[in-house]
Amino acid sequence: MQNGQPRVTVLYHYFHPDDVVSARHYEEFCRGLVARHWRVEALPCNRGCRDESKLYAPSENWSGISIRRIWRPGLKQASKVGRIANSA
Repeated sequence: MQNGQPRVTVLYHYFHPDDVVSARHYEEFCRGLVARHWRVEALPCNRGCRDESKLYAPSENWSGISIRRIWRPGLKQASKVGRIANSA
């Protein structure tokens, strides 16, 4: 903790600005923590959920949340092979 401020890092494939429901859930969770004066860092992947060709910026600050995106290959997350490869 810095200056007594709690800190959390959230790891999940998708986050803002992706519109998939799970990304929205984590987005709201993180925004709620920021409202309660937590330092929040999100580490999603750099690709869109429904369109793997869509790439997001490697890092940004959004609504008080530090977002650092992790590179992953453009394989379909909906396929078994894609999920295994993307997890590795």
